[in-house]
Amino acid sequence: MKLGTAVSLLAIGALGIGALAIGACGGSGGAQGSGPGVTDPGAVRLAGGGTSGTPVSDAERQVGFESIAAKVIAVEGLDDAAQNEALARHMAASPLFEEAGFGLDGAWGRFTDGRILILDNEDVSGSRPVDPEDLAAWEAAQGALSRDDTGSAGASGTAGASGGSGGARGQAAGARKSPVKYGRTGLPWSNRICLYQSVDTAVWQRNVRDYVESIGPDGNRRFAYDIEGGADNATVENLKAIPADCAVIGFAAHGGTGAWNRRGDRVYAMYTSTPIGLTAEVAYADLLQAGDLVYYHPLKSNAPGTSLTELILQYFHYAVTASFAEKFWAKGGGSGGPRFSKLPFVYFNTCRGMNAVAKPLRDQVFAAGASVVAGWTLRSLGEDGNRTASYVFDRLLGANLYPDSPTPPQRPFGWDQLDGEMRKLRLGSSWDDKYGGISKLEWETGIGDFGLLAPSIRYLMVDDVKDELQVHGDFDMQEIDVLVNDAPCPIVAPRRTGELHCTLPRFGPGSSGDVKLSLRGNDSNHVKLTSWKGKATYRIRGPQDALKHEWTYEIHARGDVHDFRFGPGEEPVARDKVISMMSDSTCEAEFSGEYADAAYKVTWKGDLVLAPFPPTDGRSGTSADKGFQFLGYVGEEAPDEVWLMLWAIGGSANVENEWARKDGKWEHVVTDQPRITSMPMGPDLVGGDGMPFLSGFTYKKPTTMDPNGVIRQLKMGPEGITGFGNLVGTPWTYVQDVEIGDLRPEQGTEPNEEDAR
Repeated sequence: MKLGTAVSLLAIGALGIGALAIGACGGSGGAQGSGPGVTDPGAVRLAGGGTSGTPVSDAERQVGFESIAAKVIAVEGLDDAAQNEALARHMAASPLFEEAGFGLDGAWGRFTDGRILILDNEDVSGSRPVDPEDLAAWEAAQGALSRDDTGSAGASGTAGASGGSGGARGQAAGARKSPVKYGRTGLPWSNRICLYQSVDTAVWQRNVRDYVESIGPDGNRRFAYDIEGGADNATVENLKAIPADCAVIGFAAHGGTGAWNRRGDRVYAMYTSTPIGLTAEVAYADLLQAGDLVYYHPLKSNAPGTSLTELILQYFHYAVTASFAEKFWAKGGGSGGPRFSKLPFVYFNTCRGMNAVAKPLRDQVFAAGASVVAGWTLRSLGEDGNRTASYVFDRLLGANLYPDSPTPPQRPFGWDQLDGEMRKLRLGSSWDDKYGGISKLEWETGIGDFGLLAPSIRYLMVDDVKDELQVHGDFDMQEIDVLVNDAPCPIVAPRRTGELHCTLPRFGPGSSGDVKLSLRGNDSNHVKLTSWKGKATYRIRGPQDALKHEWTYEIHARGDVHDFRFGPGEEPVARDKVISMMSDSTCEAEFSGEYADAAYKVTWKGDLVLAPFPPTDGRSGTSADKGFQFLGYVGEEAPDEVWLMLWAIGGSANVENEWARKDGKWEHVVTDQPRITSMPMGPDLVGGDGMPFLSGFTYKKPTTMDPNGVIRQLKMGPEGITGFGNLVGTPWTYVQDVEIGDLRPEQGTEPNEEDAR
């Protein structure tokens, strides 16, 4: 092809024909290992045929690209190692290059004017997941994985960059951590998710969009995130201008690691969707000369039989480096400061994004304001990378759309709690046969406390003394809304990370039902504050049923009886749960009858309406002389048993008259005496000492709760209930019984096995 044709191809390329990338990534040369035991590809560096410092015109450079493209086609039949060497030697023989090199993963060349070209020859198609036991054995054999590398840690302009290797990021990212019971609780500071893609196989980015647009259990969208990004949007211009308020920044790109610049630094470069072109060469001349951009070609993207024209137009693109990140991200904000003002979570689905050779780029991402960065230590294989990224975002959101998600669904979890489930699912690690090691998804932390993408509720508690709902879970101190059955529950001080209190009505709208947290329209999992209604009766009957007490209760109670997971992939765990009475519960009693024998005669008369005792913390007691209380308790040791308490003091509404026969005549022993009546105590009842709730009486005999939340009927007596007293001198037998009927959840508050936990 003639020089004029090459220039015209550049002009066509400037129109922006997109990359047809299907899965190569990497670079060439240098040590690529993720830690001890990972094979060093052993880069070979070759002196070039050109003189360092000699200018290279755009036309001359395109002749070089044309020559390399022809060579790529010529060596298609060779194995990778032979291709890499042939391409490196081809560049070294050219007067346009001052140095070239090759390794297991590709070839590279440096033009005589200092600009760099990376030829990435790695196959990342397919899937090579690692079984949990093999991963554990490999880690044990290697020790804690590290990103030690023989290459220089520096890159252009990055030495000593803010947010460098100190603190948490100075540790070996592969070091296996113990499972955490409570993870990081930081939530995003904006609703903007920014996704950048220069390969057409980024299935995970499409999945993230689906997750964000998913519908919650209330029939509404769960999340209010705005997603920016799409196919081939990782242009140089877009990467220069990443919005400052992104909460998440995700890259789906090739990553090359092999070239060396004139300062002797290894250069990690991330492929963009901007093809080379005459207009772009002029526009980006300064960035190319400064090493902010390099040229990049993913060789494995070439389909067999690709024409020379297609090869040049579709695959030679620009790639960004650490100095690009420093210029536009670390120093691209106001007054030359950090650009990313919302402390974003940054996800690199690129090869070697978490390798030591990519540390200069990561340092600049942290200097730009990132809170957490995730990436792969070696190759990000196509299927494994997509599956892992999809899983990570599903769990951070609590979307439960990832295939084979467990039942019941899972609440949102922080990234630092994912390791155990990822191992079980064979995610986050791939056997990298080219380098003889395992490529792992690893995490580094910077400023901020990012943990997850949606608030997460573990459990609820009702504080009846303060009329408050306590919400416990994973969330931070940002202004968050609490909704109970869609009614606002105003938050009260003090606030703590992972715990908030809000004012809960004693009854009526917003006093029970579906509870969720919402941060700027991004909802938590839903947890039911279940409310029950039912009837109970307490009866006292004197001899021959002639004397009667009849107490009738309308019980209204509420509580959170769902179990929750401590970590993803685990089974929900049992816990202590309390069901407390609501203050619109009622009690009515009626006393009647007369009975006499040869020695005594007694009459009862009266009626009453009792109000619930004021709530008490169990220490101060109550000063009321009459009232009633109901409470339920489920212990973690016996999660299938429900213990119920019904406690009442009738006050003086029951008027009692007693006579004794003397000399054949009835004489008043007690005249119009108010009788204090309380619930009984006997062999089948036990006092409240040591119980985890209010003092009073509770039954030794528990009942059960079915999966729909119905607390089944409980009957006691008349056998075994004794202790009804303070009658004067009568030897009569009184029988008592208590019946608490089925307590049924109110509509819309029923426990739901499909609620995430």
